[in-house]
Amino acid sequence: MYTSITLIFFLILFNLLTMQEKLNVKGIQELVANYKNNIFTEKPFTVTFFDNEPYSNVFNFYPNAFHNTKIIMGDNYTFNYTFTSNIDLEILWVYFLDITEREEGFYTRISANIHLKRIIKANTEYNGSVTIIATNTAKSTNPNANLFGIETYYTQNQPTVTFSKFELVKVNCWL
Repeated sequence: MYTSITLIFFLILFNLLTMQEKLNVKGIQELVANYKNNIFTEKPFTVTFFDNEPYSNVFNFYPNAFHNTKIIMGDNYTFNYTFTSNIDLEILWVYFLDITEREEGFYTRISANIHLKRIIKANTEYNGSVTIIATNTAKSTNPNANLFGIETYYTQNQPTVTFSKFELVKVNCWL
């Protein structure tokens, strides 16, 4: 697994190679500063799911990464995570959500469901990285228009998931 510095280097190199004009040293320093400003880390926290019987258990929240932000179609985020669950779960998935308006009785998903892990065993640590791409645009910068959803199938027992790592990286920050 690459370190953060290596990842930053490859992303900067990729962006430099794809740019039409040459950048001076100051321009490169600005790129690095802009990239660092697009890495958002939440402190470790525990998710207590809302019971949406008989369908699922859900948890929607407004992460620091979305502060004063409007998720726009095509926005590309990398979600790096480490978590444990208190009970066995069949699956855990994440998505972006806008709950400011309902369409046909449902809130607007502004990304696809992205599976983090299937067959989750209680008290076992899981980690990984997934890409989440916005498929719709949020209605506004209102926090309820730019939510991060976490969901699992409905269970009889109350599931809680503890994230020891929760990092969102906005990948297309120079586009």
